[in-house]
Amino acid sequence: MNEERNGGQELQKYLDAGDGSSFCKRAAILARQYAVEIPSASQFLQQFQLLRIQIIKRLWEECMPEELRSECQFVLLGASGRGEDFPFSDLDYALITKDGLWREKSLLFHLYQFQRRTYEYGFSPCPGNVMASNVRWRGDSKLWTTRTDAYFHYPDWKHARFLYMILDGKLLAEEGESSFWRLYQTSVLQRISQSSFLQWEMASLGIRGTVGKRPQSRKHWFGKQRQIGWNVKTELQTPIIRAIRLLYTRSVPFTNESVDKWAQITATRERLERIEKSGVISHDWSCHLRQAIEFASMLRLRAQSASYMAKGRASEEISMEDISLEEYQALQNHLHEAKKLEQFIVQHFRKPRGSA
Repeated sequence: MNEERNGGQELQKYLDAGDGSSFCKRAAILARQYAVEIPSASQFLQQFQLLRIQIIKRLWEECMPEELRSECQFVLLGASGRGEDFPFSDLDYALITKDGLWREKSLLFHLYQFQRRTYEYGFSPCPGNVMASNVRWRGDSKLWTTRTDAYFHYPDWKHARFLYMILDGKLLAEEGESSFWRLYQTSVLQRISQSSFLQWEMASLGIRGTVGKRPQSRKHWFGKQRQIGWNVKTELQTPIIRAIRLLYTRSVPFTNESVDKWAQITATRERLERIEKSGVISHDWSCHLRQAIEFASMLRLRAQSASYMAKGRASEEISMEDISLEEYQALQNHLHEAKKLEQFIVQHFRKPRGSA
């Protein structure tokens, strides 16, 4: 425990010194330690999440002048909103501004500065451009409401993905129960929970066919094939997370007070507990899914740390040469559970009659 505590203190030291490069290198070393030597991915990620939030808050205050910052609400999205960041995860975030501030060029200038600084601390560029520098992810309360109403009115896949991302959102600075974001997020969850079409769309286009195929056995990997990577995030962990979120939306009780409380729960593990208590899945299956998430987290930590230490950039891909035969068998078992969950989703979220 002393080594773990000292490691966290060392990361804090680099953070306090403003040394992003050393912070990333030490984070990669610690990630490998927790993924290989201890191992306890969830323990490391819980500790690291606190540091990650510190980084965001400090750099936000550093890059955004107070007169602009006081006019904005910073919303964490994706893994950050769920409290499930990895050392080299990207940063998905949105801004709610007062009145027409979202149009100001000065705001955009400081947003680019903020993104440049977060990159120095290991935040990967967001491949989907889910950042407030993208005009789609910033606006005042009126614009957010108008935009969302339009997306519910015409829920194509692009708009549906936007709406589901709102469910994972969390304010960087907690505000009162009457804050716009809390009321807005509650409304989005309630409307999704009552829309069979949006639920089918996520099941059909966001989850179906996303669980990866079983990678070949180690003994079948030879020559150039040894360099082929297997993406732990997209082929195992993300499908489980999305499926749990979808089941969670169907489990929401239809009372305003309950919906409000359910909207505040963004962490995957807490959502899984809720759907288990609702009787949607069995306790045994819930335990298997928790184990699959933990196993995928361990592999992701290992993949990120190894690629960063070797190439200076993080990757989610791991080679079969880097796992033991025992881990390979465990991977097959977890993929089986993920595939079973995917099939369960497809069977229980069918296209509503009358949909085009």
